Amino acid sequence: MIGQLLSGRYKLIRPLGAGGMGQTYVAEDTQRPGNPVCVVKQLKPPTNDPSFLTIAKRLFNKEAETLEHLGHHNQIPQLLAYFEHGQEFFLVQDFVEGHPLSQELGQRWPEDQVIQLLDEALTILDFVHSQNVIHRDIKPDNIIRRQKDDRLVLIDFGAVKQVRSQNTVLASQVSQSVAVGTPGYMPSEQVSGHPRPSSDLYALGKIGIQALTGLLPTQLLEDADGEVIWREQAQVSEGLAAFLTKMVRHYFKMRYQTAGEALEALRQLRVAPTEVVAPVPPPIPPINAQPVVPTQPQPVATVQPDYTVPVAAPTPAPISQPESSRSLVPLFIGAGLLAAGLVGGAVALQSSFNNSSPTVEVTPKADAGAALLVQAQDEAETGDLGEAVAIATQISTDSDSYAGATESIEQWQTDWDEQNDLFERAETALSAGRWIEARNAARALPNNDYWEPKTTPIIAKAKRELDAIKAPKPTPTPTATPTPTPTPTPTATPTPTPGSPSGTFQDDTWQVTLRGENSNLTYEGRNLKTGDSLNLSGATVATSQDRKVYTWYNGDYQYRVSWRPSDASVLRLQVITPKGRELINSLLYERT
Repeated sequence: MIGQLLSGRYKLIRPLGAGGMGQTYVAEDTQRPGNPVCVVKQLKPPTNDPSFLTIAKRLFNKEAETLEHLGHHNQIPQLLAYFEHGQEFFLVQDFVEGHPLSQELGQRWPEDQVIQLLDEALTILDFVHSQNVIHRDIKPDNIIRRQKDDRLVLIDFGAVKQVRSQNTVLASQVSQSVAVGTPGYMPSEQVSGHPRPSSDLYALGKIGIQALTGLLPTQLLEDADGEVIWREQAQVSEGLAAFLTKMVRHYFKMRYQTAGEALEALRQLRVAPTEVVAPVPPPIPPINAQPVVPTQPQPVATVQPDYTVPVAAPTPAPISQPESSRSLVPLFIGAGLLAAGLVGGAVALQSSFNNSSPTVEVTPKADAGAALLVQAQDEAETGDLGEAVAIATQISTDSDSYAGATESIEQWQTDWDEQNDLFERAETALSAGRWIEARNAARALPNNDYWEPKTTPIIAKAKRELDAIKAPKPTPTPTATPTPTPTPTPTATPTPTPGSPSGTFQDDTWQVTLRGENSNLTYEGRNLKTGDSLNLSGATVATSQDRKVYTWYNGDYQYRVSWRPSDASVLRLQVITPKGRELINSLLYERT
């Protein structure tokens, strides 16, 4: 394709990278003065099926619109155009002159430099997550050190990856979610196809550890619980070590849940008296002083108004968040600081009042409930009722919108529970080969942006299987009756290997049977009330010395089994709730 002119404008100059679903090129924009270079990303759908292309196009356009909003940030490449050409999809973005962060790693960084990296990257992620976007491939190659100002730029966003995931789903009609990411930087929930904002924080934490130790993530060991063993490989203060350890916790509920939360903790760490290496704080200018623009690129530059790195201030500056943010933590932080500002203003006003007679009227605090309710209603319209409920429950009881929110929450929660039950029934029926039940349950779900990508593969799979059943079978040609052969002597069922661990856990609802044999673990689980099978798909395995730890996710519940193949006395089942509480810790088998 080199030399080809796309959309009558973008001339491809050279390839920049390639993947299984497309390629990236450096191109010239022939309709801008000087023909500046840009980046063109090509996405090749795996099939030409018209119904598939229709859905892929809708998803692509939606994600491109998201990228357009992200490009408003100074440290994210701006989206210049997106278009379809010959049943292929193309994105055009600004070309960032610089080098990837991977070129700077491989040796141990000083602690203050690592903190600076984390602060700058978390600031970008705080903005990204506020746009309801999960990057899903945070790694050194996707962080560029921009040449003109030495700032970090985050590239390779999820528009192509989101569509790739849906492409794979719709083409294979098997899996709902596809793991997108890079081994070593990708946490277990992302491997199983359930990425969260904290998945990006896990990856960034791995980069921070890589900078401190000089080691690749794949060179670090994990303990029996899947936690990264790294502290002995670096000289690091207790504060930063604890911060990074929390970022890379194996179970996502144990990590920082938002970039804003992590950023606040990091900035408190920067001014803590116990840190090993602390940067020298610059003198604080008078409040009416004009900012001085440095002649050389500085780590803390005033290039971008929404990014500041306080070095000596005891209270970190808030990061502004758009109203559409899924995370309300930054909103509450900002509200708290605003309240502090109002208190300070009230003190100043009181002092002024003691010396002068004019009366000062203080504007009453605005009611944020109405905005939150509108945001929740927007989520409900997309079909994500769970998120709508989560937002609406943040409305305070003294808000004028509280009564309306309470009524909406009740209805949304009821609908959400019913819809999730329908979807679980559809998945269970599909796994069990009950095609009609699977199809009908999937069809009963709403046809909206949230449920349509989930139900389309189920309906298509059920239709194919039903069509195959209905297809006429060819009449077999009669053949001569073969001479009967002697009935073989039945072989006795082999006796399980002595010491092979096995056991059954059972409560009022679930029965789980596990067996370990030939260094492999198998399981069977069913709901005693409904007869449904327990879906523990996408197991990850962590190996440390002679112990294996198998981890599954069933919804937001984590199932963890610890097993030593060399010692059959250890086979333990743990079930951890979404809030991190250990629901079950049961020894299923013990050698007598």
